[in-house]
Amino acid sequence: MENQVPGPSKGYQKQIKKEPPKIAPEKKANVDYSSPAAKKWPQLLEALESGDVESVKKQIEEGMNVSISRGGVTPLMIAASKGHRDVAEVLIQAGVNVNERSDDGWTALHKAAYDQKETGIVELLMESGVVIDARNKAGKTALQLAEEKGHRDLALSIKKHLEKNQDDTREWEAFLKTPEGKPYRLKRQQESLSRYFKLLWLPPLALGGAGFLIGLLSGAIVIAGIIGVASGLLVVAFYFVYERMLSSYLDNYEPLPPLNIQILREKRNAGEHLALKENRKEYAQSDAYAESDSLPGNNRLLKMIAAAGVVLVVLLLIGSIAWIYRDSFARRYYVYKVEKTGIQFSDEAFLSEVSKNNEEVVDLFLKAGISPIAVNDKGQTALMIAAEKGYVNILSRIIGPSAASFNQADVSGSTALMLAARSGQEPAVQTLIEQGVDVNYTVPTHTGAASALQTALDAPDFKTEHMNIIKILIEHGADVKGRNKADQFPLLFAAEHGREAAAKLLIEHGADANDADLKGNNALLSAACKGYPGLVSLLSGHGVNIKSASTDGQTSLMCAIQAGHLDTALVLLEKGAPVNAKNSSGATALSDAARTGDVTAVHLLLEHGADPGSVNVPDAFISFKGKVVTVNARKSKLSDVLKNIAKSASQDGYTINIMPSNDQIITYRSKGPWNKVLHELARRSNLVLILKDTKMDVMKYDPAAIKKDGM
Repeated sequence: MENQVPGPSKGYQKQIKKEPPKIAPEKKANVDYSSPAAKKWPQLLEALESGDVESVKKQIEEGMNVSISRGGVTPLMIAASKGHRDVAEVLIQAGVNVNERSDDGWTALHKAAYDQKETGIVELLMESGVVIDARNKAGKTALQLAEEKGHRDLALSIKKHLEKNQDDTREWEAFLKTPEGKPYRLKRQQESLSRYFKLLWLPPLALGGAGFLIGLLSGAIVIAGIIGVASGLLVVAFYFVYERMLSSYLDNYEPLPPLNIQILREKRNAGEHLALKENRKEYAQSDAYAESDSLPGNNRLLKMIAAAGVVLVVLLLIGSIAWIYRDSFARRYYVYKVEKTGIQFSDEAFLSEVSKNNEEVVDLFLKAGISPIAVNDKGQTALMIAAEKGYVNILSRIIGPSAASFNQADVSGSTALMLAARSGQEPAVQTLIEQGVDVNYTVPTHTGAASALQTALDAPDFKTEHMNIIKILIEHGADVKGRNKADQFPLLFAAEHGREAAAKLLIEHGADANDADLKGNNALLSAACKGYPGLVSLLSGHGVNIKSASTDGQTSLMCAIQAGHLDTALVLLEKGAPVNAKNSSGATALSDAARTGDVTAVHLLLEHGADPGSVNVPDAFISFKGKVVTVNARKSKLSDVLKNIAKSASQDGYTINIMPSNDQIITYRSKGPWNKVLHELARRSNLVLILKDTKMDVMKYDPAAIKKDGM
């Protein structure tokens, strides 16, 4: 019986009567027992590809199994690919599966849509029940393949068939909602219920297990478990009663005549009604059932079971609630006492009283069962507020109920211990640690100070209390090498803020002065960039690699020069920092100083052996056509020659500052643009040209003083 309309991707298949299978002959010696299908396959393949309908029919009549596949390809796929509609129709009448798939997930419809432009073979397949919107292993439907190949007529045909199937589905569903279609709808429900028969053990087991779990959490295991099992048995009883009522109703119409959307339309077009054989017995007493969605018949048993189940569940729930909420009256009493003080019983009021250090009211809130993990708009719990403000008495009251939230973080990523450490609340830190807070907990998602030790080192208003907190944390096992999500560690935080005493304490307790983050940044580089010469000296005295650099080759000396911290740069040079090291772009500390026009820094670096070869005068300066200058120096002072060039430079808007050391005697003759003459003179006379906009400083250097340190 067909009681469901073919959906958008389903249809029907034409069937032919098949001969009963023949009994295989008894095997004899020296006989070839190869598969007959295998022997006949080449002939069948030739007939399929050539479109020889008669040959295909003959082989089917001879018992050829045309549902077999070779290499993952069925005969129907071959016929569809070649566009042989007559051959495909013969195969379909022989009962082949039109939805058989190849190894790559293609059906016969995929083959036809991809290889053919004509619509005949495709329409045959769609009329024969092929799944139209099936996807191959590449995720593509036949419609998509047709559109990709530009088969417009074929794609249009598929779309129209899809729309027709959708219309069929809507019309069939509308029919099932009518009194005439009700038997078919209930038959579908009955078939659906029968599929779940083997799972009837699941409701008592699942609901019973859920009841025991809830009971375990609430302290009423037996009661909650019984409720769960009873509820599951009630579901099973309802299943049997409902299924029996369906059967009783459908017995009055069985057997239902075959019906699908095509037959239904034919009858409606002919003005015929469905000829359902009706034998209602006691149900025939009322015609109202024909218009009702309710099941007809005597449902007294269903009502009795439902009522008994409800009573049982209610009684068990009352007993369970009485047991679970045995402390409820006591809590209500303390709620009353809170509200008697004129304060509303709410999370916001509780947190407000904590921030006011109102110990008495806070105690009432706790006894009334207020949630200790309630948060304010900053994401802070009562524990966090008390810790940050240093309210030790309230902290001691809250800390027990709040133990599970020790590692809870507010919106800024700080825990209670971190807040206390940042605000310098030494007693609060001590109390939290004594109650078992993990001093090494690191907020996993936070890229800033993510542990209590890091937070104390990162405090903006660092005081003696913060130093004491650092000592307490270290004494209680704080990891002096612990890292946050950004791979930063305590010594790096200390270096960034120039906290020399804290850095010394960290190193004394095992911190490695050469530790670096993922980018190669270490404490030395950070201290140099921020300009902390004392911290640089401390680190160098504890084995720091003075030649270390970040992953892009940036050294501490380069960073100090770039930031203008010449006192720090001097310490680095005295401690042996490589003056001529280059970063990944080839720049040196000297080239950085020259680029910014920092004459003092250039002079400092040259005194310590910087190589002026790293200072490159911009190509634009060398290439532009300056005023012509004539130099005819014979045992003249270098400074006089430079002054002569400076006069021509001034005509182009440039100012040349000549350093006092340029008093050597030279012989030099040249004529040309002053900028090119100056550049050549600098090369011959060991001069460094420092250009900043239109201002140039000329400085003498000693080639013998250049260091060859590198990195």
